[in-house]
Amino acid sequence: MRNIYTLFLLFVGFSLPMLLNAQNMPCSALNMPFSSQDCAGTVSSSLDLGGASASGMGNPGSCGSGVYSSNAQDYWMMVTIPPGESAVEFNMSWSSCGIFCVSNPGWAVYEAVGGSCSNLVPLGCGGDDGLFPSSSFEVTVNDLEEGDVVYVRVWETDNQNSDFNITASIVPPNDECANALPLQGTGCNYNASNDNEPDSWTPQTCNGTDVWSSNENAIWYTFTVDATTPQPISLEILNVVCDNTGGAVMQLGLWSNTGTCNLGAETFYGCALGTGTVVVGPTNLPLGDYYAFVDGSAGANCTWEFASDEILPIELGELKGTLIGQKSFLEWDTYTETDNKYFDIQHSTDGVDFVSVGNVPGVGNSTVRQEYRFWHNSPAKGENYYRIQQFDYDGQTSLSQTIVLTLNSPRVTGIYPNPLVGNTISLDVEGFSSGDANFKIFDAAGRLVSIESFDYQGEPTLTFDLPNLSKGLYIYSVTVNEIGYTGKLTK
Repeated sequence: MRNIYTLFLLFVGFSLPMLLNAQNMPCSALNMPFSSQDCAGTVSSSLDLGGASASGMGNPGSCGSGVYSSNAQDYWMMVTIPPGESAVEFNMSWSSCGIFCVSNPGWAVYEAVGGSCSNLVPLGCGGDDGLFPSSSFEVTVNDLEEGDVVYVRVWETDNQNSDFNITASIVPPNDECANALPLQGTGCNYNASNDNEPDSWTPQTCNGTDVWSSNENAIWYTFTVDATTPQPISLEILNVVCDNTGGAVMQLGLWSNTGTCNLGAETFYGCALGTGTVVVGPTNLPLGDYYAFVDGSAGANCTWEFASDEILPIELGELKGTLIGQKSFLEWDTYTETDNKYFDIQHSTDGVDFVSVGNVPGVGNSTVRQEYRFWHNSPAKGENYYRIQQFDYDGQTSLSQTIVLTLNSPRVTGIYPNPLVGNTISLDVEGFSSGDANFKIFDAAGRLVSIESFDYQGEPTLTFDLPNLSKGLYIYSVTVNEIGYTGKLTK
């Protein structure tokens, strides 16, 4: 079962004022670890801002003068993003501060650079300084990675000592179409947002009788049908369990995926509602990509397991490469793996005929991001084509896209000033690998007149101080790891 991480705070009433006062600076922020639960609901606790004190930290930058006050009593909290997750949602509320009392709340969210409490980057802030202010705010922080640290800072501009409530939940990574996951494994839609739910294309009926309700907390999946996919296809979800929220059933729909993220512009292939086992199909599908859209009817929170005729062995991320010196460095990620045996790294000099230059073992089975790296130590001069072929334990394979890296011969692309003026010269270089290096100057008779040894670390420009040279013609050479380049220099 896919884990949803839920954050909860628990305080003992008599120790609260002292504890709050201790958390008035980011480096003493309350560390709130997530507890791993199987799609459990969020838990929140009330805090008394009367125990807080002013940190004196500056305005995060985008807070209006009516929302932010340097004298406000503020309180700091922090969370760390768990493995495999990329977004966190905060729900904050300020309760009544008493009769004839108006509380003007404010909040700010920061990301800690390198996890450091002393290097915070503001991500956003808000609040309400009106006569009848809002008391609840929802903030989602996306594009995070495992280990990232997010700080939350809350205050009241008028220090009315209100009670404060906070919950924080990890948002499913496929909460948005652009982050659709492969159609496999287990899942749930707890904590999925309804910020961008496209109600305009909602089907009215499924299987001729069931009525599809509004889209409240949907998540996205994608899969591909190719010439090897058995037909017809049944999209089947097992062990569907929904809570009593809303309609208490799952809504499952199937659409084409041409990359629009607009299901109103896609072809609809059917839907189904229910719990237990929910099935769309069997149906013959054209070759291509597809969206599976899973929603809780009227906001129901559901958990499930996939069982489909089309189970992808792996979701392979983009293959990337770069030349570092005279070597090719390749990297790629997977987001899920099922029975993944290994990756075969293939190389070509013409983009047609590929040969294996090595392999990397796969994790096997995984539902979290895995990172893979490979060095090709002997690329050819000129164009080098690379691709990755992935092998399953059952013999099935898949190919990545092909990338090309162009390896230039080591050379000096510029030397200046030439003719030499003074005793300092600079060279622009490319194509050299890092290592032991030297720069030599010879006179017209071939006699060595200057040599400087150094450790080359890939710098694009080299600068040297020369001895006093007489006017005339000279030959220079740059050598790194016994690979050299020569040219002419005059004075």
